[in-house]
Amino acid sequence: MTAQQHRQLPPARPALSALQARELQAATALLRSGNAKGAVGRIRPLLVNGLIHADAYALLANALRSSGQLAEARTALGSAINLDPANAAFWANMGELLEEAGDLDAALVARQRLLDIAPRDIRALTAMGELLLRIGDADAAIAPLEAAFAEDKGSVRAAHALALALRMTDQPALAANLLAPFATDPSAPAQTQALFGHLLGDCGQLEQAAKTYRSLLAKHPAHIDTLETLARLLPQIGDGKSACDAYRAALTASPDHAPLWASALGTARSLKRIAELAEWSEQAARRFGHVPEFKIARADALGMGGDAAAALTMVEPLADRHGLAAVQAAHWQLVSGNADQAARHALRATELAPELQTGWAYLGTAWRLTGDARVDWLNDYDRLTTRIIPEPPAGYSDLPAFLSDVRDALLAEHSALHHPDDQSARHGTQTRGHLFLRREPRITALSFALHTSIEQWLATLPVDSTHPFLRRNTGRIGFKHSWSIRLADRGFHINHIHQDGWLSSAFYVSLPDAVGKDGADGLPQGALTMGAPDASLGLDLAPDRVFVPREGELILFPSFVWHGTVPFESDQPRMTAAFDALPV
Repeated sequence: MTAQQHRQLPPARPALSALQARELQAATALLRSGNAKGAVGRIRPLLVNGLIHADAYALLANALRSSGQLAEARTALGSAINLDPANAAFWANMGELLEEAGDLDAALVARQRLLDIAPRDIRALTAMGELLLRIGDADAAIAPLEAAFAEDKGSVRAAHALALALRMTDQPALAANLLAPFATDPSAPAQTQALFGHLLGDCGQLEQAAKTYRSLLAKHPAHIDTLETLARLLPQIGDGKSACDAYRAALTASPDHAPLWASALGTARSLKRIAELAEWSEQAARRFGHVPEFKIARADALGMGGDAAAALTMVEPLADRHGLAAVQAAHWQLVSGNADQAARHALRATELAPELQTGWAYLGTAWRLTGDARVDWLNDYDRLTTRIIPEPPAGYSDLPAFLSDVRDALLAEHSALHHPDDQSARHGTQTRGHLFLRREPRITALSFALHTSIEQWLATLPVDSTHPFLRRNTGRIGFKHSWSIRLADRGFHINHIHQDGWLSSAFYVSLPDAVGKDGADGLPQGALTMGAPDASLGLDLAPDRVFVPREGELILFPSFVWHGTVPFESDQPRMTAAFDALPV
């Protein structure tokens, strides 16, 4: 817009006639009373009849937004801003509107324009930081959030967002110290107290984290994030018997909260708490009727209690249209010895949910039992598994020096006393969170070395648009989850798959001397096995492949391949780093 054109614009707020003023006041009252449609109806005729007034357009935008008409609200608010481009409130509203509409790039521009107008406004600074966190740029979020907190050190919103940014940039101790005065205030929001508990856990203070979670749940018993975290934490600090107690209290306090029941059932199943799963699934089925997920949970409870036939009666009617039901129908048919029926359900599961790895795992097992040659095409161990010795990163003279550094870095991450009950490790510990998001230099170096080796191997694989693994191979990956396992004497992994992955792994950081010696069932101690399914299926199938690992070795395989390890006897730990990767 030229300077001449700008001078020709009408004023942002021309004088209103008595009628126009009354209509805008009436529209404001309607909007405040919740009648957004009525407010729109009072304002639009004024604009159609020639009123050009920034506040009128802004009021129309608010009414349209309240009625869910986001695109129209954006246009109206744009008109208000064109008339009054230095109005901070308009830019603040535009930022909120654009975020609500999901246009985060445009929202970022609006947030920056607001800061250009009001560079020290705490709400503007906090909103910018929160938007950057939502976009995933925690590093950039720190500066505006620090500035907001400096302006008002009593702002719990700014403190919470800054603590979250610090956590996301691997500064949990700094974040915990910042948030402690707020989180310990009885009036603190539940999400702030929960974040404080997570930060304590990140710092290795697991007992204090559990205490914080319990204190939060005493006031907010149905806080699902905290319930799920506490239930999985307690077994790792030696209090597994109490894992589901908080859920029981929450369900009593909020019996009509369907998402709470779903969380309770998922947690009970994950932790193999059969008694709670049976009790709660029956109650949920009675309370919520025919919700498929609750019926599937009820079937699981019946099956895990020993009645596979009853589980099938409940889950099979859902199997042709619900991916998880098809997976569970395949499971209970395998338990019942009906491999042909299991194959039918597993194949349907791969059609309904092709990226869910469990369907492919059950399909491979069923094909193996029925002698179907397609199992060799599916698992294809010779082509789809590999053993790699990654090159040590720059700055390391050899692989042993690198492994020694990585071992020390990983040991510092193991703060639990026992294995998590919802994971595969037994007699050992597992690190918290996404290991490769840590900014510890030795862990960063490990992540980079593994990433490089993986993509080099993926480039050698053939193209096969019909294969569930090969059809998704882009040659590039991102780490979805990563962790370290430290197994102690008699430690092992039960046979399992990684249902949310695509490519899975084990990188061997340190191994006890016992690895490779004769062990259980004639298999080498500490070995990695592939092909033997979950013991809960009750199938007598030997592994298809057995790998005796070596220190510094990376073993890769599709996430749908069954894998586990052989127990070992040694005072020396068996330490690995592992991950699930997805194509990008």
